[in-house]
Amino acid sequence: GTCERLVRLLMRLTECVPAMEGWGGGWNLDADATLLDIGSGYGKVVVHAKLLSRCRAAHGLECVRSRVEISNLTLQGLYGELDRKALDDDLLRGVSFCCADATREAVLRYTHIYAFDRVFSQYTLAALARLLQRSHFFVFVSSKGPRTWWRHGLSKVQPVAKMRFVTTGRERCTVFIYVNAQFVPGV
Repeated sequence: GTCERLVRLLMRLTECVPAMEGWGGGWNLDADATLLDIGSGYGKVVVHAKLLSRCRAAHGLECVRSRVEISNLTLQGLYGELDRKALDDDLLRGVSFCCADATREAVLRYTHIYAFDRVFSQYTLAALARLLQRSHFFVFVSSKGPRTWWRHGLSKVQPVAKMRFVTTGRERCTVFIYVNAQFVPGV
C-alpha cells in the first residue's frame, strides 16, 4: 500500500532523489535511523517503518488517548503473531506509542519525522514549525507544501520529493518529503 511505498522511498531516499546522490548517511531510513510519527493515529506508519527498515526506534505521538490505546493493543497483538526467530531478533524493539501534544516538547531528537498534519489548525502548524525549527532532524514528511511551512517560520526545510498518499481512512493527499537544509553537504 501507500504507507509501504512511502517507507521504501525513505529507505532509499539518496538513491531515488538524484540531487541527493553521494550525501551519505543520515538521510535514509535505515538501522541507524529513528522515526517520530506526529499524529500517529493507530500506528500504521510507525509499525511499517520499523518492520520494513529495521530502524533503531519508531515512536508515535498522538493526542487522542483511545487511538494510542488501540496502537498499543495492536503492538501487543503483533508480538503474538511473530515467529520465534522474529521474537529472538527483537524485531519490534524500539516501537512505542504515547498520548502527548508534540508541540509541547522542547526539541525533537529523531532523524526522520512524519506528521499527519492534514487536520492540524493554523495554531498547531505554527507551534510545530517553531519546534521543528529548533530540532535536529534530517528528513521531514508532511502533507503541507513548502509555502505553508516557510510562512510559519520553518525556514530550514527544502522539498526534495512528493508522492500521492492514501490514508487509512481512504483519504487522498500529497505528501512532501523535505530535508533539513542545515545538514545538506556543501551548504
